[in-house]
Amino acid sequence: MIGHSHHEHQREHSEKTEEHGQHQRPTAHGVDHTGHEQMFRTCFWWSLLLSIPVLLYSEAIQNWLGFRMPEFPGSAWIPFAFSVIIFGYGGLPFIQMAIPEVRNRQPGMMTLISLAISVAFIYSVAAQILRLGEGFLWELVTLIDIMLLGHWLEMRSVRQASGALNASIMMVQLKRFWSLHLKVETCCLSAPAQASLRMAKWLKGNPASMRP
Repeated sequence: MIGHSHHEHQREHSEKTEEHGQHQRPTAHGVDHTGHEQMFRTCFWWSLLLSIPVLLYSEAIQNWLGFRMPEFPGSAWIPFAFSVIIFGYGGLPFIQMAIPEVRNRQPGMMTLISLAISVAFIYSVAAQILRLGEGFLWELVTLIDIMLLGHWLEMRSVRQASGALNASIMMVQLKRFWSLHLKVETCCLSAPAQASLRMAKWLKGNPASMRP
């Protein structure tokens, strides 16, 4: 009986471990987000820093806030140049993670974000080259910044929730282990020791019987 209980405990522990490992592995239709928290955090802060010149030299922002930046040869290309850098650095991860969604014919959030920033970037490039206007440069960089910030916070929340879940699973397994350990010790006790243990438990549950 003891060996049978120990065998069942090992089987339950193996099933829990395998199930927990399946939750940690990426699904066939999803994307493995392991380590993306650090990537999104770094991309966000650098993209936010590079967005400052784009916003300062944007004609729409200047007209709304009523200020003018110093002009010099090539200053008109500042928003475009920094927007290209931000798109290649902060926007490319979204496109890379959207490829599996498109390949599996299951478009999700990454596909939507990639489509939005790609359309804005392509139009802005055409507008800059063909002199059609300012394009959507400041909208593009702010959208990338917001999406990077949102996914960074999302990945951090997922990590914290995963840590709490792992702690809960460990506590449950530890409780089961000690419960099984107590059963094994109880079964191994002699008859007088078992009687003494039952008497101690009864006295603990009925303290009034111990009064004189």
